[in-house]
Amino acid sequence: MAKKCVKVSVLGGGSFFVSSIIHGLQSLMTEEKFGVILSLYDINYERVKLMYDYCNTVINYYRLPITVKITEKRKDAIINADIVIISVGLKNIDTVAHSMLEEFGFNKHSVHDGPPSFVTAKLVFPWLKKLATDIKKYCPETLVVNLVNPTDIICDIILSAFNIRVISMCVEIEHLRNHLAYYLDIPVDKIYMEYGGVNHDGWITKFEIDGKNAYSIYRDRILSIVNRNDFHPGLYGFVQIYKLTGYFRSSGYHYWMYNFNNPYDTVENWGKFRRETDGITVIKNAIRNNMPVLIPEKGVHPEKLNIPYPRTGKDIAKIIQSTATGKKNIMPLQVRNTNNAISNFPSDVIVEISVIFNGKNFIPVKIGPIPDWLCSITRLLSIQRKLVTDYIISNDKNILKEAVHVIPNLATAENLIKFVDKLHQMR
Repeated sequence: MAKKCVKVSVLGGGSFFVSSIIHGLQSLMTEEKFGVILSLYDINYERVKLMYDYCNTVINYYRLPITVKITEKRKDAIINADIVIISVGLKNIDTVAHSMLEEFGFNKHSVHDGPPSFVTAKLVFPWLKKLATDIKKYCPETLVVNLVNPTDIICDIILSAFNIRVISMCVEIEHLRNHLAYYLDIPVDKIYMEYGGVNHDGWITKFEIDGKNAYSIYRDRILSIVNRNDFHPGLYGFVQIYKLTGYFRSSGYHYWMYNFNNPYDTVENWGKFRRETDGITVIKNAIRNNMPVLIPEKGVHPEKLNIPYPRTGKDIAKIIQSTATGKKNIMPLQVRNTNNAISNFPSDVIVEISVIFNGKNFIPVKIGPIPDWLCSITRLLSIQRKLVTDYIISNDKNILKEAVHVIPNLATAENLIKFVDKLHQMR
């Protein structure tokens, strides 16, 4: 396949993900250069200008064949785009989801998990519908890469309601890989994992280092990280679940279906991971000094990196690279469970799994069944989230009742009924 210059539109171009993506592109272009036009659109001009200036700092320093632009109108950003990245903030919608979480007594771990995520998905639907209309008009052959939670539901909506080519990405698997590399003092690229599940809720079915079963070899070291001074309190549940099951969750931080008494959940412990300099100041300093931010390969805790989620940025860059050159890349993506890649999950649900991309096709890597005793809740979640998609598209209240009932112990029956009534009334 001949190389082509790829136009990439970023909706939410002021997002810090832009800094991760430009670094991901730089790292790949040490092997092979390919042309990219990066078109940034954001309603916050100050933030998008900051990311524009930082991209140019990286581009000029490394002499990359990348052109970056700011557009005032969304249609100008997406017209003839090969890839459209959705990285918009949903602050007002998240506030509504938080209020529903409090009102109906749902677990307080995250508004991106469980019924509060249904609120976000429904309220963002009108925006997605308008975006889909623009995509059909201005870039009908584009690939949409969604980064907005709930990633799997939004992916399914775009695919099922609008028949637009789409994948979703979450930071959690690559972030977990970085944590394991840090705590085990192992180069991150030596870690091999097979995994399957849904957004924020899945399982690492195979964990190898140098081709050997790392679950057994590193068990004692993994369980002992709670004794380290640099133990992150958010990982406490992750360690306990590993101790209970012998498997890792696909996210170090999301385990809202479990109950723990976390002795590390203190202001002091969380404070250890507060960056000395906030991200905006770091970016401004880099622009002023004409020097890109350095991303150390080891020795720095993933939560203290000045460029957030660098491996996810590199995975997005791999999608751009594959589109430009046809090179095969493999990465964690959220796609439909085509050909029963997870054989004991329904074929029509969105799953998070390793996927090969060759610039044209996404090929989920088959992992067979995940043990039923391990993934039973995760499988139910995949069914529930598919029902939520069907509800949002159809606005059939009975389907929402079915979705809520898939896992009925998340609140009292009375509150579930009230939740359904209130969510159905929202527009």
